[in-house]
This record gives sequence, structure tokens and C-alpha cells, in this order.
Amino acid sequence: MPWKSRHILVGVGALGSGWVLAACDASGPDSSPISTGSVESVDTPPGATDEPGSSGGGNTGSGGGTTGSGGGTTGSGGTTGSGGTTGSGGTTGSGGTTGSGGTTGSGGTTGTGGGTTGSPGDVDGDGYVGADDCDDDDPTIYPGSPALCGARTCGWDFCGGLCGGVACAAGPTSNTVLQIVANWYLPATSNALLVEDPFETPGGEFRGQLFYAAVDAGDGDVPLYRLHSSAPGLDVDDHMVSPDPAEGAPDFALEGELAVGWSSELEGTDLLYRYFSTDPYDHDAGFLWDPPLGYVAEGGLAWVYPRYGLADEDLITVSGAEVELGVNAVAGGAVWSLRWNGREFLSAYDYGRQLQVAFQANEGGEADNPTEAGDAHALPFSPVGWRHGSPLIDVTTAPGFVSTRTRPLQWLPAGFHSGAHEVTRNPVAWNGRFEKDVTLDFGGNPHILAWTTRIELPEAQGSLNIELATGYLTGAFDTFYTYDASVGALVDKTAGIPSMGCKDPSEDPDQQVPAGGVIIATPTGSHAMGVYRNRSLNAVEGYGLCNFLDGDTDPYAFSTSKWNLLERPTGGLDAGTYAWDFFVVVGSLADCVAGMDELYARGS
Repeated sequence: MPWKSRHILVGVGALGSGWVLAACDASGPDSSPISTGSVESVDTPPGATDEPGSSGGGNTGSGGGTTGSGGGTTGSGGTTGSGGTTGSGGTTGSGGTTGSGGTTGSGGTTGTGGGTTGSPGDVDGDGYVGADDCDDDDPTIYPGSPALCGARTCGWDFCGGLCGGVACAAGPTSNTVLQIVANWYLPATSNALLVEDPFETPGGEFRGQLFYAAVDAGDGDVPLYRLHSSAPGLDVDDHMVSPDPAEGAPDFALEGELAVGWSSELEGTDLLYRYFSTDPYDHDAGFLWDPPLGYVAEGGLAWVYPRYGLADEDLITVSGAEVELGVNAVAGGAVWSLRWNGREFLSAYDYGRQLQVAFQANEGGEADNPTEAGDAHALPFSPVGWRHGSPLIDVTTAPGFVSTRTRPLQWLPAGFHSGAHEVTRNPVAWNGRFEKDVTLDFGGNPHILAWTTRIELPEAQGSLNIELATGYLTGAFDTFYTYDASVGALVDKTAGIPSMGCKDPSEDPDQQVPAGGVIIATPTGSHAMGVYRNRSLNAVEGYGLCNFLDGDTDPYAFSTSKWNLLERPTGGLDAGTYAWDFFVVVGSLADCVAGMDELYARGS
């Protein structure tokens, strides 16, 4: 579906303990609300996972605390440490864990309804022992998760040496675990069915992702339940979504909770509606701008992030005199395509490629790595319809100009999950924002793109490794250069870029020139792309170059070369919004050099 600005006026009011949502336009769909009842704890429908390391975990109840992945606070009365003490009033035995039936109150007592006893040698009872467990004192730390030491992230190396000798920084707290909800249609029974489990395959037509919402009640406030009716007297087989788990009883029975939406609009969200058809008798869900054919809207359910079905690409293109640029709405508005003189420049192997913005925080590398396009679960072999693209909040275009605003996903979502979450269906959204403005034909030169990156930090970050932009090129671009515009020095660096590796700017003074940048070209120099900036740098900033080439030149192949513009502010950054200006040059190698010379002469 084409991306559009989704701003729908709605009314939200309280009804009892729940929320009521309705369209304010009385001339539109039925404005009578779908009422909600009290929120109940409902088990998620059973499912499998294709990722290692998932395990069940206890829930924290009315105490108000949260359990970190290696020692977070639990309840208002105490902390859960490696010894297992909880609050001032109770303790958790070392032989077992608290399952979904256990709750932690304000006094620190631990419920026993879901507790299980670990196997011999499994001290924390999480089902993993020895090298398979990152920390056998704490059940909330499971394989593949970064350990937390006093709520401070301490590295990511899949259990080996976690928290040992790695400098700590502020923990990754500003994130929300999301739930993908997808849509099936079962023609045999004329039944539309929403699912949150990629391994629930009822047959029929899989239509892909419908929306993202929160997975935890603490991150949203409108639970969305799946109800089912197969009452023989009604001669129907019907599923419907409701914020009331008892709606339609006894004809409709509760099957489980799909996700948790929001009662008011968040940036980038839209109001999810429930739809109804009398012939065939069936319920469905969707949006006013893309309603199910033949169905009538019954009322609003909750605000959610709309998604794109089975699509991996929905390009919004802008053109200059010679360069055509396409941003992908499915993948957070990252620059997915850049074409000049008949050639595609960019790799689209997964959502970590493209021409985009990303950063790493907390000295955790990819463990805390908001990424504009999406996360690592968008490989060619990832399940179609379940791939994780970042929510695009807004996009503005004009001739030769595009601006985007994105809520980026964490590249490796597993590090932010509890054991109850599964990687395939749970992307993790960073709570900050990325923005970019790109202007083609800067100064009338068709080979220069002026670029501004803005990042909104919701909290201070003591350590940041920011890719203000990083360009992943196809395997056809295999020749690496640095360029110092102040002296006109073009240096071929190809031999020094390690195969299947990178050369950091701190390793080569030529990658730290104050006025200039790097360029990657085809062997003949007929096509090239580079990045230019004119400012003073600290000892670790500059331009990185990477070689992941294997001979394949297809844009969707693994083979790629990479440049990045690295900002590494000394001491990190306080919470706030920051902006950086620079330039991307595109054309032949000679065009890129001439463009950098022009920018230097301008003093840009």
C-alpha cells in the first residue's frame, strides 16, 4: 500500500475502567464505540520460536518494580540481586524461578503460583546451565542476552566474559518491546483471523503484517483480545478482535491476547477499526484508509502502528537532474535505492544495509543499536510477512527534496526481551527519533546531495558511536579512496581495507581529514559515491571503510562495500535533539572529486 500521512480525528473517553474510542466524524462509519471491560491476564496462544534462548519468566505484579535482564529492581520494597532476595518481606529460593503465576507486591513477597524448580545444577531454575547460561544466579538472564550489572549494560559476547572488564555505561532503558499482528483469511469458512504467532498457520491466504502494538501492558493501555465463535446455532465460524475479553459471551469465547494498543495517538500510529460483514457473517480489522472489501466499520479499537502486509518495499521517490532517490516506507524511510546513469548503487540485502542512520550506545556495540531501516530479522530467508521494519512516522517530499521522521528499531531485539518474548515476533522500538533532510542538486550541482541528520535522545548517553550516515553499496563498488580537499589528495586505499572487515578512522589519518571524506567506486571509476564534511574532528571520529565483497554484484546479494561518517562525541550527549550537516557525492569518481572540491571552495 502507498505510504500516506495518517492523521484521523478521533474521540477518546473513559467508560468504567476501560477506554472508549470512536470516530468523531458522524458522517463516517458507525461512531458508536466498542466498549471495553476490565483488563484480565490472558495467556498468549502457544507458539514456537526459531531463535535459541527463549524461556518463560515470572511476572512482576502490583509492587510497581521491573525486573531487568540481569538484576533489575523488583517491587517497591527491594531489589532482586544475584542471591535471589526480593523486597524486605520475602525471598526467592535458589532452586527455582517464579513463573507467570507469581507476583511481586510492595512488600517484596513472591507468589508461588507459577514457580518451578530448576534441574540439578540449574541454580536459578531457568532451564539453562553452564556455558548456556549467562548468569546462573538470575533467571531473567538467558542465552543471548546482555547482562546488566546494577542496571548498567556490560557488553555483548554471548555469555563469554559478560560483565568482566568491559566498561559500563547507562543501561538501555528507552525501548518498547512490540508485537507484530498479522492477518489470515480462511476462504473455506469466510473467516478473517488475526494472529501474533508466526507459527500459527491455519491455512488459507496469509496477508502479512497488519500492525505493530506493544507486547506488555505496561507499555500500552488497550489490550486487544482474539475471540472466536463457532456456535452451531449461528452457523458461523468467526473471529473478532475486542478490548473486552468477555464480549459476545457465551457465543464468543476468549482465545488469547494479541497485543496492547494505545488509547491516544502516538506519533506514527493510526486508529485500528473493527469491521463487520453480514454476508458472509464475519469480523475483520483494518484502517479507514484501507478497509476490508465488503465490510463496514463498527468502531475504533486502539491506536497502533500500521504495517505493510507482505511487502518489503514501498518506495517513495524523488529525483534531481541526474540522481533518483527512493526511501522505503516499510523500512523506516531509509534510503533504499539511489540510481545514477542507469545503475543502482545501494545494497538491499537486509534492513542493515541501504543508506541510513544508526548509532551504538552504552559501549555495547550492536547490543544497543537503534537502526533507521529495521532490525536483523529481515534477511532473505526470514519469514515473509514477519520481517521487522522500523515505523515511519512522517515523510515530506518536494521536487528534489525528501524529509523523514522515524522511530528506529534495535538491531538485535533479543537483548531487550524477557524470557517470555520471542525474537521472530517481537521487534524492539527505541523511544527516541531519527530525522533526515536530503536535498538533491545542491548549489545546482547534480552530483551533490546536502544531508542533515537529526537525533532526538530521550535520555543522556555517556557513550555514543553514531553513523550520521552509512552507505552500503552493491558488490560492483570495490575500489576505496580517501580525499583531502584542502590539498587535492586522492589516495587509493583498496589494499588496506581488510577482506570481510573494516578500517576505522582511528587507524588511518587519511580517514580523518578535516575537509574531505571517502569515496568508493567501481574498478573503472565510471560510478562512485562518497561522503564529505568540513569540520574539526576528535581522535576517533572520521570516515570508516568496510569490505564485505565476495564477487556478487546483485543489489540483493550479500556482497557489499561500505562507508560511514562517524560522530563519537567525547563524554557522550545529554538528552535533547542534535543536528549534523554534511554532503553525499554521487556520479563518476571524477564527479565525486570535483564535487568535494566545489564544496571546499564554498567553505561548506
